Amino acid sequence: MNFFIKTLGCKVNNCDSDIIIKNLVLNKLININNIKLADIIIINSCAVTAESVRKTRQVIRKYRRMAPEAVIVLTGCSADIIKKEDNNEILTKIDIIISNFEKFNILKILKNHKILGNYPVFLEDINKLNINTRSRAFLKIEEGCENFCSYCIIPYLRGPVKSKSLEDIQKEAYELKLNNFTEIVLVGINLCAYGTDININLIDAIEVVNKFFSRIRLGSLDPYFFIDNNQKNNFFLEYITKNKNICPSFHLSLQSGSNKILEKMNRKYTRENYIKITEKIKNNIPNSTITTDVIIGFPGETEEDFKKTVEIIEYCNFLKVNVFPFSARIGTAAYSLDNKIDEQTKKIRVKKILEISDIKSRLEINKFINQEFNVMFEKTVSENIYSGYTENYIKIHKYSAENLYKKTEKIILTPEIILYN
Repeated sequence: MNFFIKTLGCKVNNCDSDIIIKNLVLNKLININNIKLADIIIINSCAVTAESVRKTRQVIRKYRRMAPEAVIVLTGCSADIIKKEDNNEILTKIDIIISNFEKFNILKILKNHKILGNYPVFLEDINKLNINTRSRAFLKIEEGCENFCSYCIIPYLRGPVKSKSLEDIQKEAYELKLNNFTEIVLVGINLCAYGTDININLIDAIEVVNKFFSRIRLGSLDPYFFIDNNQKNNFFLEYITKNKNICPSFHLSLQSGSNKILEKMNRKYTRENYIKITEKIKNNIPNSTITTDVIIGFPGETEEDFKKTVEIIEYCNFLKVNVFPFSARIGTAAYSLDNKIDEQTKKIRVKKILEISDIKSRLEINKFINQEFNVMFEKTVSENIYSGYTENYIKIHKYSAENLYKKTEKIILTPEIILYN
């Protein structure tokens, strides 16, 4: 029996999809890329923004048209939202809806729905089977979030923090190393909360992975984790400064440059905290780069509040800024806030942020021209053309008669090989 899986959203969802694929392949189902030949179509969805849910609905409709006879399974963060909010039009296009909390039981659910017929269900260790086709390995070490930012639905969909044991992390990292991965990315819904439920912390997890990988990349980090008066974690910056295996590229979500808006968002840091953190990273970690997210048009965001966000983007010289117009989510605290920003104003502000961030990104990348970096090639772009990333996440391409896919080379950055977008 053939299955096709579509993953929407974050790196954590990609890890979850890998687990689903491993489980199904271990049980003799065949993972295919041609949706029209699929008996089962699994959509692992995202709900971080209203646009993410809209895209999920769009994918459902598209796949039903492409494969009218296939069994369509919807799971992930949009599953519960669509089940509660949508009308019969979209629900009739889905055969099975599996909540985010049940996505790893998909095999049993398929069997219970008689989709798999007499297929046996195995309960073996799915980590024994490697199906990860990416050149860098993603290792999910944490699930859930308890921050309850006022705009975010994810804590309600993913639940409280649940950390993977150090023993399981060591086992999975070892398996990934055996499968010839040279770079590993540690990810979680709230990565910095790792270990808070089992009395350890993120440094403990990194130390385990450190035994197997000399190139470790970290997923999105909460700026609060770096604040000096956060006594539980105030050694983290010192640690990543000394650990040369950690790639010097860090994703720190800003969301807003206005303290008033940050407080309304229930973010636990100030603009002053954020600027100080980025300065410390840049000053203490050679060749480091920072990427970020911002939400534009949060309720009550005045021109002055927006200007403060622009100021930080201009000052911090981010390698990349991901910009999201605010979308009100039913069930979040921000949904009922007054002083909504009109869509046209949001579009104008988003456009301005993108223009500024593109200019700043180029200036930031150009600082590293003529320096030597280790580039891991992750993709074959076309015949004899390969693309990859430096340790600090600058994307480059290179012509080579030799196959560079999944290989690492020392490269001197020049304008000709840099991919700026």
